[in-house]
Amino acid sequence: TRAIDSSAVPFGDERAKHTHLVLALADGRELRFSDARRFGQLDVVTRGKEREHVALKDLGPDPIVDGIDPVAFFARSRKKKAQLKAFILDQTVLAGVGNIYASEALWLSKLRPTKRAGRLTEEKATILAKAIDEVLRTSLANHGTSLRDFVDGDGAEGSNYDYLKVYDRKGQPCPRCKTSIRRSVLQGRATYFCPTCQTP
Repeated sequence: TRAIDSSAVPFGDERAKHTHLVLALADGRELRFSDARRFGQLDVVTRGKEREHVALKDLGPDPIVDGIDPVAFFARSRKKKAQLKAFILDQTVLAGVGNIYASEALWLSKLRPTKRAGRLTEEKATILAKAIDEVLRTSLANHGTSLRDFVDGDGAEGSNYDYLKVYDRKGQPCPRCKTSIRRSVLQGRATYFCPTCQTP
């Protein structure tokens, strides 16, 4: 059973064990939400009033929908003691940046995940903002990153895993400098980086 699966399937197909919601679609398929580990949440919100919902009101801008304002992004980093990876995973800073894409964006921008956010220069903040945008857009173009259980709305796996530079590549050569990629755990999350070309 997939951990979280929200895919459209033909009406009448057998339902997965942990299916919590089924919506009938106009084309005869069903949109099913399955969540074995119960990490997901569903709620109904009014279009245009999403930010009034208690679970959404504190979210930062969506990097794809709203874009990342480099000036505002840099301003949010000021006086932050959090490590850079934790900073960009903070959903009040940017909404929707996940663990895989944080590692990839930090590699692309040549920044070490453990660097303190408050030590970012305005130039590096701009580079990081562009890297986050590029990583997310590449993933969207490749229909997401399927490691074990991710599928898109049609139940298909994404192909972005084949385009990852550091995530899940421990011991493999860095695509930039050929140093072996390292894995560490930051705040309980697997983190991959190049110890040579990602500056502390």
